[in-house]
Amino acid sequence: MSVGQEAPAAPRSFPWRWLVLGLLAAVALALAVVALAGYLWPRSYTPAIRMAGTAAPLPGSLEFEVVLGHELEERTTYVASGREDGSFGVIFDVVNTGQHPITIEGLGGETHPGSLLPRLELHRSGEPGAGRLDAFAPETLERGERMFLGLEVVADNTCENSVRGGSINWDSVTLRSSYAGVEREGTLDLPIALSLVC
Repeated sequence: MSVGQEAPAAPRSFPWRWLVLGLLAAVALALAVVALAGYLWPRSYTPAIRMAGTAAPLPGSLEFEVVLGHELEERTTYVASGREDGSFGVIFDVVNTGQHPITIEGLGGETHPGSLLPRLELHRSGEPGAGRLDAFAPETLERGERMFLGLEVVADNTCENSVRGGSINWDSVTLRSSYAGVEREGTLDLPIALSLVC
């Protein structure tokens, strides 16, 4: 090398360290986005349980009379006398109109509201008139699948402290359902109405 000439610069090494750190950051970001989407998606999906349209009174120990055009939104109303203890109810079917399977967990709302109001129980049922009710257990409905349920009103001592001539009405049912581990409650209007008159 002659005097006055600069030594050639050493070649730079490839920045492997920064490349690896960048890849790790990208992977971490992608995993965070996937985890966030997995958390938010089930919460943003609204289970689509709807009434399928079939309904009939549930045979019980209290006798019904049918009142057409009753005060409950002009629906056919089955009126039971509460002068004696007993049970009555309605058989109805629901359908999953959503895109994903949904599990019906049971009744929502307050099913045991106190000694002065009837207790509500949910049962699995066949079509109206097809047999007895079975104990309810959570069941998953696939897309488009239907299921018959029975809502039973157990009227133990219901009218003991009530005003004579007063009534308690049921024209809807609240169901608990779950999708991807997230539970929700939804209230559905019954195709027929029930009334207990003291």
